[in-house]
Amino acid sequence: MVQQYWQTASDFVLRMWHAVHWMSQPRTIAWSVAVVALTGGLLALWNVSRHRSLLEFWSERIERGPVAPQNWRQFRNLWVFAVAILIIMVVALGGPSVTGAPQTVPKGAVQVLGDFDVSNSMAALVYRPFYAQMSGQSDPGPSFQWGTNLDAAKALFKNDLLPQLAENEVGLIAAGGVGYNTWDITRELSEDGALMHMLNEHLKVGAAPFGGSDYANALQMSLDEFALVSKKEREEGDRSEKSRFIVFFGDGGNTSKEEDLDKVLAEINRQHIHLLLVQIGGPTPVSVPKYDPKTHHANDLFFMKVDSPNEVAMTMSTPVTLTDGQPAKPGYPIDRSQVASGQKVFLHMLQKVDNADLIYAPPGTMHIHYSFPEKLGGLVAVSNESNVRPWLLLVAFGVFIITALGGGGLPRWHLFMPEIRDCFKFAFAKKR
Repeated sequence: MVQQYWQTASDFVLRMWHAVHWMSQPRTIAWSVAVVALTGGLLALWNVSRHRSLLEFWSERIERGPVAPQNWRQFRNLWVFAVAILIIMVVALGGPSVTGAPQTVPKGAVQVLGDFDVSNSMAALVYRPFYAQMSGQSDPGPSFQWGTNLDAAKALFKNDLLPQLAENEVGLIAAGGVGYNTWDITRELSEDGALMHMLNEHLKVGAAPFGGSDYANALQMSLDEFALVSKKEREEGDRSEKSRFIVFFGDGGNTSKEEDLDKVLAEINRQHIHLLLVQIGGPTPVSVPKYDPKTHHANDLFFMKVDSPNEVAMTMSTPVTLTDGQPAKPGYPIDRSQVASGQKVFLHMLQKVDNADLIYAPPGTMHIHYSFPEKLGGLVAVSNESNVRPWLLLVAFGVFIITALGGGGLPRWHLFMPEIRDCFKFAFAKKR
């Protein structure tokens, strides 16, 4: 019952918001001003036609009537209301944004590829204490357990980065023994769209062919995807400039050769592509549980070392420390000049690419603070839902109504035309 009432209230608030949002559109405001001006003019003409002069009408009600300010308190209240209306209107015209809604880059400004390490080590459960247990799935898949390193990477990507990319293009790459193009760059980023379905259901540990995690191959796959998109855009006549980002999530378990990695990093640098490295994983060595196909759970099975099949494989992510010996602040980009130590491959990639950032996200990091608009030099388009202009306009209108109908202690009801007052009196008298 409570849930039903809550849903009804939520729907009502949503409908009210859409109504207010519609009222705040420039075209709606223009039509409203025109309608109000026309209606006011017609009422004024009708009023003058029923009296010998406009001056006579107003003089009877203001100059000689009891509606003019009678004391200092009434004068003060009138000025307070008038100044309040003026200030609110000026602030509303500025279109302020005072909300937690994410800033978004303008439509069509960027293309982003999310690269995810899907090697066995990403099945480590070090994030499990910080994520709720999965529900509604009796068999989550042959290599998927909730609270894994990969779960954390997907959650950070979905909750903190994707909301900034509305009306832009995103794709997915899985980094395994070779890179695997999980989903081509697409504009369809809705919760029930194909990209989100692939991210939630198909981007899992082992989702790329062969063992290991070849970072160079996955990054090259990203460059190939960008090249393919550029070719299609040229064929379609799209010459617009777009900024490109590769967001790479991994625990540092790179299996590619250093010369191959340097080659692809040089190309990323040449093309001025932004590279965001998000280091996932805990600072202590842990074993990686393996899914048991018989019990449909992670029981006593573990991934074993490739070179020693009888020995349990362990994984960890080297913590990032700064030159002053302090640990890096989790969830925030790190000043590359201040990094003293960390996962070797990520520090190498950070130094090789000019437009690169590194974020250390150990267990307990629930958000990453990275702004695509900031990286584009402040090119920001705030989503409509975050603009408070319509609410301020409603407040100003409410203050005006209060002032007109008695604000400041004045009997402004008498300013209404006698005919309108008589209609109200008749209606109320008939009801009684």
